[in-house]
Amino acid sequence: VRIEPLDSSKITNEDETTDVDKAIWRWYLRELAKRHELTIEELKGGCSGESLIMRAHRLLAQREARRILKQAEQEKRKITCDEVLSILRKWSFGKNSNRVNVTPENQEWVWSDTLGLLRDRIGDIHLTPATKTYPEVIAF
Repeated sequence: VRIEPLDSSKITNEDETTDVDKAIWRWYLRELAKRHELTIEELKGGCSGESLIMRAHRLLAQREARRILKQAEQEKRKITCDEVLSILRKWSFGKNSNRVNVTPENQEWVWSDTLGLLRDRIGDIHLTPATKTYPEVIAF
């Protein structure tokens, strides 16, 4: 019995999955794509570390951000705080156990994401993968 659903994007050893796991995962992928009007190819093309459900939420946030940015440009207006909040609510943040400075007591992780620029261990500055993959969300 599994505590959480199997995430096929994180499987490193195919021998650990059963035929039932694979059948359920194929069904889940098709239903997820259909429910959110996405293609299976779109769902499979995410950043490293993204689960399929995370990818789906981020694609929906990206789609909505693109729509709002276009609308605001046509209406020659600024993006509202409510619109920013709506995009952040659609975005799927990952579980992060490394943010000990903001993790509440008696909790092992927080929902967190790194967007924009990031300095690596040798001092070089890079765009995070999510920044490159979801540019309209970042534009907010």
